[in-house]
Amino acid sequence: APATPTADVVQPTCAVPSGKISITAPLGAGFEYSIDDTNYQDSEDFINLIAGTYSVTARNTSDPTCVSTALSVTINDVPNAPATPTADV
Repeated sequence: APATPTADVVQPTCAVPSGKISITAPLGAGFEYSIDDTNYQDSEDFINLIAGTYSVTARNTSDPTCVSTALSVTINDVPNAPATPTADV
């Protein structure tokens, strides 16, 4: 089975209200990736993610039963915008 994936995570911000998980290893044409243990894709990037915990796995394309141990990744809630400022004139 492939090694447990490693990943870079981009958390939501006020400007970009969704998260992103980018697999950093293992990489290559012989791997597919999943964040839900069911649906796999060739791309290392998972974009437009809502808040929640994701189970990141890699599998060998030549033997789909060879699945890595899962890496748990949490995408945080979108931060609250600051309160409207007040001013004295």
